[in-house]
Amino acid sequence: MSGKGFEDPTQPERRAQPVVEVAHPSHYGGASDRFEAIKVMEAWAEAGNWDHIQTTNLTQTMKYIRRHGQKPLAPPVKDLEKTRWHLDRVIEHLKAKHG
Repeated sequence: MSGKGFEDPTQPERRAQPVVEVAHPSHYGGASDRFEAIKVMEAWAEAGNWDHIQTTNLTQTMKYIRRHGQKPLAPPVKDLEKTRWHLDRVIEHLKAKHG
């Protein structure tokens, strides 16, 4: 990824993608939304005192719940299945850690 906000500036189909859709995509709330997914994830991870397994997977669940039904070409159930997958990883991690 280049510093100009494009995923791959060498690919013509990628050159037109504006920075806002990389840094603050609308399906995650957008930069002006105080509940934008990344803002909530960072705040919850900091407040939650989570280990790296919890941080990685719980923030992913938040991301997929936030964008559920927002991506027009993706079936809405897909994001919920991804949410469940990440949540199951945290559950298994906590069971192994705490019994």
